[in-house]
Amino acid sequence: MKLARRGARIVAFAAREIAVDQRIIDLFDRYTHGGLTRRAFLDRLAAIAGGGAAATALLPLLENNYVRAETMPESDPRLSAELTDIAGSAPGLKAYLAKPTEGRKFPAVMVVHENRGLNPHIRDVARRLAVEGFAAFAIDYLSPLGGTPTDEDKARDMLQSLKIDNVVAWSRGAVATMSPAPIRPRISARSGSVGAATSSTSRLH
Repeated sequence: MKLARRGARIVAFAAREIAVDQRIIDLFDRYTHGGLTRRAFLDRLAAIAGGGAAATALLPLLENNYVRAETMPESDPRLSAELTDIAGSAPGLKAYLAKPTEGRKFPAVMVVHENRGLNPHIRDVARRLAVEGFAAFAIDYLSPLGGTPTDEDKARDMLQSLKIDNVVAWSRGAVATMSPAPIRPRISARSGSVGAATSSTSRLH
């Protein structure tokens, strides 16, 4: 038993050392941005790491752990958060809206997700903005297709099926919906957007 534990610690240490290899960082970046299938990624990872066992040990160090990464829980009393419909846009389009519980008017910020959809990290970003005094809304661009799945590979495939013109139109519709109106009386006329990677086109339009 002691030998097994020691062996596991050695494997974990070796995995951490390998994980900082720039080739692996570049490979994982290409995979997460849709340049490789999961099978191709794992095959190439195994080639760099020295085998399938080493690649398997590396995966937990590379992939997201949303529970550990969360910095602003939804239960925080300083904010309120909900999944809301975006009226007048694509059927079924929804956004995650997070805003402060206190205050009269809040500037709006559109949080545009990357190619993994409206995942827990994007929701956490919206909540972080809420406690800083913003009304943050993160559109789920996959909601017209049934919503962001928990399987990130499936989410990437679904996003690739979307037309950029539709994404831009949905974004504009969301901004109009979140502008000052009777249904959103606590949101001011000021607005902005944040996002990265595959979200850039939506923000620039």
